[in-house]
Amino acid sequence: MDSKITAMAMREAASILTLGLDLLVSIACSLRPPDILSLRQTCKTLQAATTPIVWLHALRQMLEEHCIPEQTFPLESMTTRQLQRLALTPARFSWLIGSPAEVNPTHIRVLPDFAISNEDASVLGLVSWEEYMGCSLIPGGRYLFVFQKIQAPTMKTSLHVWDLGIRGYNDNTKVVLRTLLGDHVFQPLRLFPVSGGGGTYLVGIEEADVPSLAVQKITTYAQNPVITLVNRHIIQDEIVSLTVSGTRMAYLNVRSVLVVWDFVEDKSARWESFIGVDDDHKSEKTICCKFQIHIYEDTVMVHRSGELILWKIPPLRPHDQSGLVPNERSFTLTSLFGVQAQDYGQNVQDDLSTVMLPQNPSIDSDGIDTIAFLNRDRDTFCTKWIQPMLKHLSNEVSLPGVLPINGPTILGSPEFDNAQLSALRRCNDYILTSFLSHDSSALNIFMFPPAGPKSPSGNSTPASVSACKAIDVNFFKLSITRVETCVATGRMCVMTEESIFVMDFA
Repeated sequence: MDSKITAMAMREAASILTLGLDLLVSIACSLRPPDILSLRQTCKTLQAATTPIVWLHALRQMLEEHCIPEQTFPLESMTTRQLQRLALTPARFSWLIGSPAEVNPTHIRVLPDFAISNEDASVLGLVSWEEYMGCSLIPGGRYLFVFQKIQAPTMKTSLHVWDLGIRGYNDNTKVVLRTLLGDHVFQPLRLFPVSGGGGTYLVGIEEADVPSLAVQKITTYAQNPVITLVNRHIIQDEIVSLTVSGTRMAYLNVRSVLVVWDFVEDKSARWESFIGVDDDHKSEKTICCKFQIHIYEDTVMVHRSGELILWKIPPLRPHDQSGLVPNERSFTLTSLFGVQAQDYGQNVQDDLSTVMLPQNPSIDSDGIDTIAFLNRDRDTFCTKWIQPMLKHLSNEVSLPGVLPINGPTILGSPEFDNAQLSALRRCNDYILTSFLSHDSSALNIFMFPPAGPKSPSGNSTPASVSACKAIDVNFFKLSITRVETCVATGRMCVMTEESIFVMDFA
């Protein structure tokens, strides 16, 4: 029997090798990068079929899957080896996270101190640099946005956009944009891509006499970057949780009012949510766990201590006409992990063991935008998914399709109470979320497959047990304030009070 199978395999291999080079190239282009590498190692004929065109196609597919703008990398000038290396990086990084071995960076560098000429300092009216406010690594890991308070002569916020280079191609580091973000302190909240890869939107709060949400747009990073103000939106109360989808922003404030704002059309809607936000939950870390907001098509969702509350978005009106409108909740999903929520309109006892992961505006809607929940039960993380079926929700029908399904289980996981978990990110065939440990010494990464395939009944099969990896990021025993990761390129930026370290892992 074995000899028959071997003979059959040999005949199939022989039939493939008799195909023309153009067909072999076409077959190779249909494979994922690790499979292309395996094909290349089979024989000389198939090695010849893995031409630069194959690796260029594979890299473009990788960039699309990981929502990385193609203009991030100079594809046309890269060698075959460089294309291959970059296309295989997600597979290498996911292998590192899933392996039992300790993970250490292959390369570490520190960004130089900000240098500014006397002429520029005079133009800005610069008096002194103050502390870092934060940083954000753009998908692709090449560009890093760094925010810092400066006195010029009043307190303002400066933005530096760093080009960190490309590992294995050009590691040179330089500042490609240095600017002030208005005449007041600008508190950055979100960075997300412009549809079609046309740049990046930056959302933050301008701390003027009348605070407002401001949306800036940054384009053309590589040469002569341009930053423009898209729109402003006056905020009347402190924001508890905020999310972005497309050109719409949704937020919940401390008065339990929900607001949806289209910052391009400058239209909005506001309504009372009656979910009991109060002054006892203004701690940023506590709010991250107790209240989390998502927006999906025409539905707004708020997670509150173990329950998921949904509203249909009412028609948006011009901003100057957007007073409070009546809008009752469409549905409330309770007991996600067996914890019963309280009655409508009452404060819920804090259930900080359950969190809804933040929304990732970079992820497309091919099933990876599934809403994910994590719940800690002793030494185990349990997850639940809610597939994106909310478009069927209406005010007349309570809920025809929003059902939680069991996700993977993570064994031996660390504490995450009050931790700020990242949004879901794709990495090769997996999705990941991460958070900084309590002592800021390690970045904990959870890696699991997407929700399983749907059965005929419409339910998804539970995914397998998944991995948790703690990566030591505090090699220099400094006080870490932020860690930014691009899992697609294996790059990490670690911000301390005075320095920023760039680490490459794959």
